[in-house]
Amino acid sequence: MLLPNAAISAGQLASASVHAKAVRIGAWNALLQAVIAAQHWHRTRDHTQQAEAARQAAEYLRVAYRAAAA
Repeated sequence: MLLPNAAISAGQLASASVHAKAVRIGAWNALLQAVIAAQHWHRTRDHTQQAEAARQAAEYLRVAYRAAAA
């Protein structure tokens, strides 16, 4: 809660924005790594349909990751 006379400087706002972006990118990175691991796991066990689904999910997440990082 902001106090009536409290002001947020432009530097504080920019710092918070950069931190929030870093957290989002970190979350995307973790999710993408999990999907890539799932793809590898299914591919090595000849689960063709599941491996293809994971590959498609990884491609979708790569696009979303790049958009979030921009």
